Amino acid sequence: IRDHLKPLNGSSSEDFANSIEISGCIIEEMIQADDLGSPSVQGYICDEGQVIIVSTHNQVLDGQKYHGCCFPYRNPEYRELLHDYGMQVGKFLADKGATGEYGVDFVDHYDSESKRQKFYAIEINLRALGTTHRK
Repeated sequence: IRDHLKPLNGSSSEDFANSIEISGCIIEEMIQADDLGSPSVQGYICDEGQVIIVSTHNQVLDGQKYHGCCFPYRNPEYRELLHDYGMQVGKFLADKGATGEYGVDFVDHYDSESKRQKFYAIEINLRALGTTHRK
């Protein structure tokens, strides 16, 4: 890792590497594909622990900037799989005592080797989302 670090905010690479040794870090794989998508699942965890999937959708992004979304998730063939992933996350959160709204953001792409859509969960939000419908 030390060989790939770049100084940040006036600190040296050595300072940053030392802080990793003290605090730890998370390293994420960079998913690269020509058809990269950004699907998301919205769910709700009831006080009793029941998990409800509210929606699946595609996030409309320009780089990292969120512009909105399109309902439902673009690929009906894989919509149920995305729903199942969101349900698994919701049940895990419920088992940990979480309640209320949550969302799971993914990136996806078609993998020509396996001939199927691949999903990578990248973020969990325990809050109302920008796509949450309000009364």
